Amino acid sequence: MSLMLLLNMILPKWLDGNKLETFPPLIFQNLKKLEVLSLSRNEITSVDSFTFDGLEHLKSLAIAMNRLRWLQADSFGNFTSLLKLDLHGNTIRSIDGKTFSMMTKLESLNLKKNPLKALKPGSFDELLQLKHIYFDEFHLCSLALHVRVCEPRGDGISSIAHLLDSVVLRVSVWLVAFVAGLGNVAVLVGRFLLAEPNEVHSFYIKNLSLADLLMSVYLFVIAAYDVAFRGHYIHHETKWRHSWQCSLCGFLSTLSSESSVLILTIITIDRYTSILYPLSLKRRTIASASIAMGAVWSVAILLSALPLLDIEYYGDEFYGNNGVCLPLQIHDPFGQAWEYSTFLFCGLNLAAFLFILFAYISMFFTISNSKIGLRSTQQLQDRTIAKRFAFIVGTDFLCWVPIVLIKVIAMGGVEIQKDLYAWVAVFLLPVNSALNPVLYTLTTKLFKQHLAKIVYSCRAPAHAANDNSGISLTSILHHRNSKKTLVTTFSERDHNSSNRTSLLVPDSPASIRVANCTHKRKDFPSYLKEDMI
Repeated sequence: MSLMLLLNMILPKWLDGNKLETFPPLIFQNLKKLEVLSLSRNEITSVDSFTFDGLEHLKSLAIAMNRLRWLQADSFGNFTSLLKLDLHGNTIRSIDGKTFSMMTKLESLNLKKNPLKALKPGSFDELLQLKHIYFDEFHLCSLALHVRVCEPRGDGISSIAHLLDSVVLRVSVWLVAFVAGLGNVAVLVGRFLLAEPNEVHSFYIKNLSLADLLMSVYLFVIAAYDVAFRGHYIHHETKWRHSWQCSLCGFLSTLSSESSVLILTIITIDRYTSILYPLSLKRRTIASASIAMGAVWSVAILLSALPLLDIEYYGDEFYGNNGVCLPLQIHDPFGQAWEYSTFLFCGLNLAAFLFILFAYISMFFTISNSKIGLRSTQQLQDRTIAKRFAFIVGTDFLCWVPIVLIKVIAMGGVEIQKDLYAWVAVFLLPVNSALNPVLYTLTTKLFKQHLAKIVYSCRAPAHAANDNSGISLTSILHHRNSKKTLVTTFSERDHNSSNRTSLLVPDSPASIRVANCTHKRKDFPSYLKEDMI
């Protein structure tokens, strides 16, 4: 039985799921009174104006879940009576600017689940009666600003109205930016102004603070543009994502994240070798540290700058695929250059975390197995070291591992909540930038001693310091902190003379006696003592 005979016999409304591929011209010319036609779930690859000639009173047309690839100017002809058009679930990539020009009464248009890439501005301008339009990506709503209802209304980060849709996010981005900025500026200024017993380690921390400071700059820029676009973000959305400012934000966030990861790895290697192999290594110098940091920054800049180059692999939206310019690709895990994004945020970061975890566990057991001093004192010291190591590894875990897990889950086909992207951008990714100053400087014994010295000098009269009967502030601080740290180190004097390393508990009474028996050494440029404990 021919299709024409079938149509004439049953006057169909539904032709769903019949594997139809093409239609002869004028196939519907005798169905002038037909108002609803569904051609969904077939294998239609194209339509033209002659296909639907004669459907003068058609009000609803569904060609969903077919194989349409593009819509030409004459695809639907003179459909002046059509009110609803459903094209979801095809493979439409481009739509001619005149495709819908004759549908002057159209009220609802569904274009969801189509990989729309080439939509020209003005494609929907002639649909003056359009009340509802549906896309997969909310930024396409910028092409139909006159439509009352455009969905989706956001992507979890941004909405039609705001760059940062959630009020909590708007407040948090400023807060995290200030905390990270002030903390890292304080570390940089403090370590430049104050004398350091361990110049190499201090040099590493300065570089770490600089890397983390870049994350603060990134957050401030995003927060500022959120304020600038407040209430009308959709008008700026496309221009913003393709702007050099957004590319710069993506570059800064990636540079900060990857340089911080690499510097933390270098710091961990430095600590690991100093504790496990204190006698077998040459003395660390600023020159060697500068070479290491130069290599780290070169690699981080290269990794961050590659997507900015005119390379087809990265496309033009590697950094601009969302409003906060992050290339995590959570919602489109296999989008353009997904392999590179996975390498950065899964491969490199996960490898760094696993090494840091292994190194700190090894360091802790090495220190714990050094049987020096009273057992009760050693237990207190072990707990102190364990807490600091746990905080260091814990913050790395909170920052890197959830991102790795989220990407792996997304790549496994599990749909990730849209608003999760924003929380990753504002909280997970910058958490190390905000906490590193606390872990590596502000809570160390060296910083506490400098702070106590400043407070003491401000409170005590000037003459009291001169008439102190020979009791120094350093001695007071040693007695006040007599139950704190276990260290495995050697002094610069011992190192220069190639003497064997001494395992000391510098703040305990026993260590004071040992110090008195060894020419009363006062200064321990002790790596672990000052910068780790």
